[in-house]
Amino acid sequence: MAGRSKAGWAVRLSILAVVVAAVAYVLAQRAAVRAGVDSLTFIDRVRGGFLCIGTCADKPGIMVLSRESREEVDVRAATESLFGRTTLTLDLGTHTEQHELDEPCVILLPGDGQRQIIAVDWDATTFTDVLAKTDCGGRHRSTEEHPNCGRPFLDLMEYLRANCPDRIPTELESFVRSMPDPLTGAP
Repeated sequence: MAGRSKAGWAVRLSILAVVVAAVAYVLAQRAAVRAGVDSLTFIDRVRGGFLCIGTCADKPGIMVLSRESREEVDVRAATESLFGRTTLTLDLGTHTEQHELDEPCVILLPGDGQRQIIAVDWDATTFTDVLAKTDCGGRHRSTEEHPNCGRPFLDLMEYLRANCPDRIPTELESFVRSMPDPLTGAP
């Protein structure tokens, strides 16, 4: 009888160890994820292209800058509940890509089905503040609150230069600089 009791305890301890290891794994995976997307907001550029900002309540998100219109590019994001990982889907017309995002990033879509993903060291506030600065609610006329309506890339760079100038990726600056201002035509 004593042998059965020891074997029963060994089985129980083994099961407990497996459960503890599984819980530790899930928690470690969730802790490794530093980016999330609860909602995507698209802000169209006058004369083509768009800025898409993915925000999350408690984590930094993503930004997608595209030269092509939303009719040519589709952006979707889904966050799984167990690990909290965000899967970004980019339908670039010629092909569709999926990316699991662990850290905040900027995705540049220069056209012709190309893309560049750049990790950024921005907090959740940066994403929500950029959204507040660039989103004109679909209007393209300037207002006092949004002087660059229809020019979200300019608002984005203005915000970044004022609030985190040392954390602007050079690729982002080059991408925005290569696109002429949609209202004046100036680079």
